[in-house]
Amino acid sequence: MEASTLAERNLAGPRPYAKGMLVGRFQPFHLGHLEATKYALSMCDRLVVCIGSSQTSGTLHNPMDAGTRIEIIRAALDAAGVARERIEFLEVPDFGSDSTWINYIRNRHSDIEVVFSENEWVQRIFNSEGIEVRVPPLLRRAELSGTAIRNMILEGRPWQHLLPRGSVQIVEGQVQNIADALRRSTGKNDLISDEGEAQRYFEGRIESYLGSVAPAILGGNCSSISSIRYVGAGTRHFNYLADTGAGAFLFRFSLKKDPEEHTEYEHTALKLISGLGFAPKSLAKETRNSFFGIPFLVVEFVRGKSPTELTPELITGTAELMARLHSVDISNGMAAALEKRISEDEIFNPMAEKLAYVTAKRAEYQRDPGFTDAIVSAYGALRACGIPKVESQSIGHCDINRSNMVLTKDGVQLIDWETAAIVPPAYDIAAFFDRETLSERERELFLSRYLEVRKDKSLRESLDAMVKIRTFDRMLWCLWEAYDVQEGARGGKFPLWRTPELYIEDARRRFGACKELGVIPEDVEWDPPLVLEMSVSK
Repeated sequence: MEASTLAERNLAGPRPYAKGMLVGRFQPFHLGHLEATKYALSMCDRLVVCIGSSQTSGTLHNPMDAGTRIEIIRAALDAAGVARERIEFLEVPDFGSDSTWINYIRNRHSDIEVVFSENEWVQRIFNSEGIEVRVPPLLRRAELSGTAIRNMILEGRPWQHLLPRGSVQIVEGQVQNIADALRRSTGKNDLISDEGEAQRYFEGRIESYLGSVAPAILGGNCSSISSIRYVGAGTRHFNYLADTGAGAFLFRFSLKKDPEEHTEYEHTALKLISGLGFAPKSLAKETRNSFFGIPFLVVEFVRGKSPTELTPELITGTAELMARLHSVDISNGMAAALEKRISEDEIFNPMAEKLAYVTAKRAEYQRDPGFTDAIVSAYGALRACGIPKVESQSIGHCDINRSNMVLTKDGVQLIDWETAAIVPPAYDIAAFFDRETLSERERELFLSRYLEVRKDKSLRESLDAMVKIRTFDRMLWCLWEAYDVQEGARGGKFPLWRTPELYIEDARRRFGACKELGVIPEDVEWDPPLVLEMSVSK
């Protein structure tokens, strides 16, 4: 059956997916791409057109920039009568690893149900995420290929008949640029086919950036480069370290759904904090996507190592840092740019979502209702009390733990400030106590030093309440994660070390703490989810 006939037939019936994604570089968008788009639209209500290698232009395989490609696609779909509200575009640059590439997409479109692509690499990546991949019907594949059409343009042969109505005129305006790019790049492969090549690409771009930046911005001659290397990625960032004659700089590229706002926010937080002497400086920010295709920060690199032990010296040192942080005067409006405010609703509403999820799962697996009733009752009691009323709020890091500390010759430095917010001081401290599982003796050691630096008569009382809230909330989170990991939820994208047993054990520890704190009655018995209970019950 011809692809167009199949697409037209499916358009008449109900579509099985709410949201799908079509992945390609579209250099240029041709009739084969149009048929693939029609097929995808016959299968889903809304379609995200993913523009790959969005940061690259003027090269052999990617002569046109992402903006031009989107303009061409939109014109072709308009001419084909496709409603604009059904189409969304996503520019996706090449990265240093498969996980970073997929994180970038998932953080922006977590609700993708199906992906359309004939590319084996794309298929493998999304299949590993548990997302269904469909290969669209191929139309005249030998003739309808981007490489063949680009060669026709270079050689001056007719190519217009291979492009959809509406797009030809735009491509005609790009013919000279395309031909020039092909002549300059003939024989050079600009496609990033593996992690090593992707990293070399970013290293090269960072080298070019350092060479073009005014010395005043980074404090010296940055063109003298000792090394540039990839230093890891997470769910929110991926990072490169550049050692130069002017110093060492960390390039932080945002993977958030709103990367421009996220980059701007962390830059603002660092500007407020760095003067205190225990946080790195943000030296430059780029949110226009013009150099790498994605926003980034250039941050002063902190040399040192993360602590392996929570020694008494580290506890008192952290107490002093947090006391100084919480003493920053925010009454003059200097922290107005920190839009995150930890309010009562922002604490309890997410907790209610976790509770609803956990209780629904327990009911699904017919777990004993006694434990469920106890945690529902505990939430109700905490919610009725609310968060402590405090006279003042402060800037909080909100994620202080050993992984965000660096031991240097000048003392402890705190990194990763993207979670900074305006908070009751007790909220920030309770988060630290929970993450590091401080004992009662260690908590008292911390508080003694903290209160020496920052006087706060109401802290102990408000901290007691916040510790109860935080401990209960994290118990619910661990139970949620245990279910998600064992069921392969969210596409099964979990590191190997994240096991149901790990989260169940963390939840059990916090359950015991909740009983000690009086959040859960002493007579309630621990009733964890059974590992692999889904397969047992079904």
